[in-house]
This record gives sequence, structure tokens and C-alpha cells, in this order.
Amino acid sequence: MSSFHYDVVYLKSYDEYLPVGLKIIDEAIDILDNDAEHKFLVEQVILLEKYWELFPDRRDSLVRHAQSGRLAIAPGMFVMPDMNLPSGESLFMQIKAGKDWLRENLGVDPEVCWIADCWGHHSQIPQILSMTGYKYYVFWRSARRDVLKNDFIWEGLDGSSVRTHWLARGYSGVVFPGKVEAANVKDLALDGSSEQAFCKLLGSIEPFGPSEAVLLCNGGDLMHPQATGTDLIRNLNSTGNLPPICMSTPQEFLDSVDWDSKPVVLGEFNSMLQGSFTSNIRVKQLNRRLTSALTSLETLSVLLNNPYDYTYIWRIALKGQFHDTICGTICDKGLMDSLDESENGLAKVSEAMPKLDIPNGITAIANTLSFPRTAFIQHDGNWLQTKLPAFGFAELADAAEIRPLPDGSLPYSFENAFYRVKIGMDGYISSLVSRNGDIELVNADPCSFGSLGMQIDNGDLWMNFDSPVAGGSLESSLEQNHPDPYNRYDGKGLVNTGTFNADISGAEIAFRSEEMLVVEQMGSLIFWRLNVQFITRITFYKSLPRIEFETTIHPSGKHYRIRAAFPTLIIGGVIRHEIPFGIQERCSGEHVAQNWMDYGDDRVGVALLNDGIPSNNVDQGIMLLTLFRAAAMEYKTESALSFAEGVPHTFRYAVMPHRAGCFSEVIRAGHDFVNRPSFCRVASAMIGPSEWALDKENVFISALRGSDGKIFLRIYEGTGTSTAVSIAIPKTVTAYAEADGIERAVSAFRPCSGRIECEMGAFEIKGFLFLLKDDANSLSATAQLSNKEK
Repeated sequence: MSSFHYDVVYLKSYDEYLPVGLKIIDEAIDILDNDAEHKFLVEQVILLEKYWELFPDRRDSLVRHAQSGRLAIAPGMFVMPDMNLPSGESLFMQIKAGKDWLRENLGVDPEVCWIADCWGHHSQIPQILSMTGYKYYVFWRSARRDVLKNDFIWEGLDGSSVRTHWLARGYSGVVFPGKVEAANVKDLALDGSSEQAFCKLLGSIEPFGPSEAVLLCNGGDLMHPQATGTDLIRNLNSTGNLPPICMSTPQEFLDSVDWDSKPVVLGEFNSMLQGSFTSNIRVKQLNRRLTSALTSLETLSVLLNNPYDYTYIWRIALKGQFHDTICGTICDKGLMDSLDESENGLAKVSEAMPKLDIPNGITAIANTLSFPRTAFIQHDGNWLQTKLPAFGFAELADAAEIRPLPDGSLPYSFENAFYRVKIGMDGYISSLVSRNGDIELVNADPCSFGSLGMQIDNGDLWMNFDSPVAGGSLESSLEQNHPDPYNRYDGKGLVNTGTFNADISGAEIAFRSEEMLVVEQMGSLIFWRLNVQFITRITFYKSLPRIEFETTIHPSGKHYRIRAAFPTLIIGGVIRHEIPFGIQERCSGEHVAQNWMDYGDDRVGVALLNDGIPSNNVDQGIMLLTLFRAAAMEYKTESALSFAEGVPHTFRYAVMPHRAGCFSEVIRAGHDFVNRPSFCRVASAMIGPSEWALDKENVFISALRGSDGKIFLRIYEGTGTSTAVSIAIPKTVTAYAEADGIERAVSAFRPCSGRIECEMGAFEIKGFLFLLKDDANSLSATAQLSNKEK
């Protein structure tokens, strides 16, 4: 199978890689035009779309070869994203953006999700793929050591399955000679495509069989197509010394496999290259801010009866989720471009918000979440508190101003209905007692609860502590779930692998009221010439179960990482991470968590919420959140900016004690923490709750948006408990249909009046499309906006 892996951004910027990618497609089309046996794979729609735009004279060839199947397209997403870091909604939108373009322009709908070079695959991927028209999943990195099979049936969290192929030798391996060498092929033992090389490659894959057919990959990163392939294959077949070889596509190969004989594998394929979970953390934070703001904007447009299509902003977010980009494994130019693009996306969200305002309306605070919440907001320099209804609005004028009390001093005790805390002179929490069973949670050893620690980290942008990675080795394709304790040990005791605790220079009560307490702590992390200053603000609320932390650091120096540590008294608890649309139990290694990680036993749990800080682990009862890494890959490209020297960083995270097993509360808390309320102008009749309410706490709304003149709703069961759910529907809706993952109706539209009922399996995702009363006008308005923005 001939292909090339297109790096949107990596060792060079998008603008530098783009001409190379366009030339490769041009060369591939020429080969397909002249050689009826040749076939070629293109991965990502972002490149095809640009080629379509810049070379209109080649469109007919592109369509012809795509529809014949000789120009294969897989995965056909907008870009090939990291499969762990983006939100679940982002993965659906990657597929929708790519497949919509392919269907409209090339008339094809890929069935192979080809993920050549992403390092981690969560257990809701089979369901996401089954809902979006894929039959097959192909991956290379982060294979599980207990599986190591070429072909198997992967069954995900909800029971959905996908036929899966592991590229045991990666997406390259066979290299065909140029025209001059090919003319003398019988006299040359050509490394990479000789009979001996094929035998060696087949022998290296055989241990992971058995297979009826074997897939060998010809290509690599930005490798140009090789026209000599079919001639060489013909010569190799003529010797009779090898099994028959043919040029193929992923679809043809996967269709040939006897899937009925393949084993079923449960679970996920995580984790590896853990340094990339925190490298260039600003990229991850900004992309999460953008996607959160964008989904809120979409929801608000529906609640205000103006369901617009914001695909033009989604495309900015989706481009930034290319795996090397969002993992931060990119050059300086790519880093700055990525940050600028995310900021531009956020600016477009801000520009779009006022367009939803109702003329002469009243200023309101909007809740774009499907459950009620208590919000604390700063407005005109004052703290305000208000209760927001589910998917509804509260008048700004009705928000209660939080009046400060006289200054207090440390040490201090604070309590509410959820917990009791004691705060020491140094600003640290010395005691946290859950009101559920009066259980003390804080362990004072080996560090203070919520303290920062610094470790020397001589790794690169991929790996903690060590570099470089041997990228093409078998080991580099496997999970690397090594322990990551608070203090490491090198066995010989020669290298300092410990954690340097923070020096606290001061702590004080910065704000105190009946409803809030804010403690501010100043300090530094020091080791010889490394000196990182920080300020942490810890906020306690009377009416909320979470304790919020906001830490600002001023990076200085190179080769270190900073973690926040929360030592607990829970021994032998279960570690759970939020993944897209679900919860995954995991080992103690460092993994990606969406909005939260949880650690608990049969008595109590502690959730650690994060706002765009994905790298979480628990070791020996200590909950650890990696905030920052000062690392780079200077041996490969210009990447000094990845050290972020002198660039202030702010991190938001929170801890929340809770009753054992109450994961609906934890999921809500995670959504509440990262989704900020919006200000808008609404009609007075809108004050209060809106429709679209759900009657079950374990079912959540992932998307509520305008979709091709209709309204699309995506819901999911988040805790692993099957349930029936009832959805309240506005009177403006006349009919509904079930929809697939990319917002296409899969049933006839049926009348609805006020409510629809459905059954939700454990961790199941479902989609619905709704028709409005004036559907023709809605379609027209959406089309006009889309054209205008375009």
C-alpha cells in the first residue's frame, strides 16, 4: 500500500509543509493517470481541500480516481487529530468536517479510520466510529503489550465494536527504487524492495498473525510517490519465491481479512509518550478554551432561537487538534502560528456573541449547560452570585453582590455542607474532612496538600526525563505505563530524581465574605539557577462542593517539570479518568483525563478537576496533576520557544470530595468548572429555564447546535448505568428523527410535541435532528450566514 503521512505542522510550519503536500498529490495523480495498477492513499481533508481550491484543472482526475477507489482517502477527517486530548465533540466534528467535504466534492465516504501516528486510543473510539460510517480502525502507536495482534475485533466501553488492524511495523517499510535503479533491478539487491527485504519484513510481521493477507506499507512522512512500484511487484511475482503481491488500498486489504476468526479485545490502548501530555501546555489550554466557548456559543444560538452554523470557527479549532500540534511537538514557527490561530478563533466567538443579542433586551447571564448551577462571576470589579436554571437565563440585575467582610488572618477554618477545612499559616490545606462520614482526606506526607513541586526533566517534547525516542522501533509503538511517583529513584542513588518542594514566601486571606474565602499564596520553586516564581489563589465557596486553585507561574530556565500534588489518606483506591463520553479505570501511570480524574474507595472519593491540563496520575495515594514542562527538541528543529522562558502561565484546577460512586455529580462539576457563564441580551420572557431539559442526572448533553437548517442534539450516558430518559422539546419544534454521529438522519422524521423518550445503554451516545415550524426560513437563514462568513 503506497501512501504518505502528511504533517500539517511539525518540524516546519503549515505554510512550509503545504507546498510539499500539494506536489505529492499532483505527482500521485499523474501516476494514477498513467498506471492503471497503481493505487495511493491520502489521509487528511485539509490538504485535499487546499489542492481542490488551488488546482481546479485537476478536479476531474481527483474525482475519477477517488470514486474508482484507486485514490484511497483515510481517515478522511479534517486533520488526523490526537485521539486522547481533544473533546469527544471535537472528534465527531473532525469526522463530520472531513466526510461532509468528501461527500460533497468527491462523492466518497471513507470506511477506514487510518490513524497512522497518534499515541493513544480511548475506549469510546469504537462507538464514535460505528456512529460515523467507519467499518475499520487502523493504528500503529500505543499497542497493548498483552494484545500484539495484527487483526482483532476491538470492543469499546459501551459494547460497540470495530474491526481493527495494528500496523506492527508502522506506516513505512517498503521503499521502491527510482527509474534508473529499477531498470537494473535484476542485477541489484535493492534495500527496501528486494526479495530479501520483503522476506525479512514478512518475517518480522508473522509473529503477530495469523493473517490471510499481510499489509506492507510503502511511504512515510511526506514521502513522494514512487512510480516504479507496480513494475517491481510484477518482477517479484514472476520469481515465484514469494507469496503473491499486489498493490492495494487499506479498504481492499481489510475487506480480505477473515474477521469471523479474529479475537475480541476489550478496553483501550493507552498510554505512551507522556511528556507530550504537558509540553507546550498553552496549545492545549487554548484549544480547550476555544472548543468550550464554541459549544457554548452554539447552544446559546439555539436557546435564543437563532441556530447558526459556526463551522467556520470549528475549522480553526479542528486544525489545532492535529496530533503534533495539540501534543506540542512542533517547531517555534508552528507553535506561534497555533497560538495565534486559537486566539483568532476565540476572537471570532466573541464577535459572534453580540450578534445573538435581542435588540432592546435586558442583560442576562446565560447557562449553556443542561443542569442548574450556582455561578460566581466578576462584573465591573465586583463579585456576584446567582443561581442559573438549566439551559436558561438569569437577569444580571438580580444577581446578588458579594460584600466583603473585615479582613481575616491565617490560620483559618472554613466549612460548608460538603466539607470542613483548616488552612495553615503557609496557605496550605492542613485538613480536609468530607461531611460524608466525617472522613479526613489530607495526608501531610510527603508534601502539603495542593503544593507545587519541581523535578529536573531532561526529556524532550515526547518523553519525560529521557530523549530522544527511537521513533521507528517496536518499543516506540507500545504502551509505556511506567510508575510516575512523587519522588523517583534511579536505583544507584547517583542522579537527583527527587522533587524540590516550593518555598512559601507569604500567604494571606485576599478576600472574605459570607459566601467566599480566597487565600493567596506566594512562593518559588528553586534548584540552583532554576527559580520559578508563582502565586496560587485558593477559593472556597459556601454553596459549592469544590475548592478551586488558580496558579500563575513565571517560567525561568530549562529542563524541568512542575506538578501539583494532593496526598490523600485513601489507600488502595480506584483511579478513574474522564474520557470522551465516559469513565475509564486506569493504572497508576500518567494518563490523559478530559475534565477530571477521580480517586476513591467504597467510603469516599476525591475528584481533581482540570481546565485544559490533561496530564493526571495517582501514585501511592498522591493525586498528581502535571502543570508545566520546560522541554524542547532542539536536536531536530528550532524549538527554543517550547521552554516558554519569561512567558507567564495560569492554570485552573480544583479538588472536590464526594460520596463514593456519585459520578454524575463529578461529571457535572467538571462541566461546571470549565464552562464559563455568558452575558447576553434577552427578552424578559426568556428569564428562567429553557427547554431541552433532561430528567436523568446521568445523561448529559454534548452538543446543541444549528445543523443545515435544523437543530442537532447529542446526548450520552456518562456513568455506565442504563436508563430511560425524557427530553423536553420546545414548542417551536414540530418533528424529530434519530441521527448518526455526523448529523445525518437515520430514521424518518416523526411528529413531536413537548417531549421525546428514549432508552440509553451504559455509556451510549445518541443523536437527534429536529425540524422547526418554519423550517424553510431556518434553512435559508443558515445558508445565508454560512455564505456570508465563508
